Amino acid sequence: GRVHAFHASLDGQVWELVRVFALTDEVTGHRLGLEVQAPTGPGCTATFEQVGFVSATLGDLRDGS
Repeated sequence: GRVHAFHASLDGQVWELVRVFALTDEVTGHRLGLEVQAPTGPGCTATFEQVGFVSATLGDLRDGS
């Protein structure tokens, strides 16, 4: 559907729900991007490694299974 969920894992086995949201309008040609935030303080630097994308319906949204 229109619900998207972002999960993160340090070991590829246990997944943590990071964010879930719904888009109100039909979207085609989805694009994926990554960013990092530092809501307080002088900023931050991040390195993204072993990034993957899976388009699937999850059995349990909260644990990513």
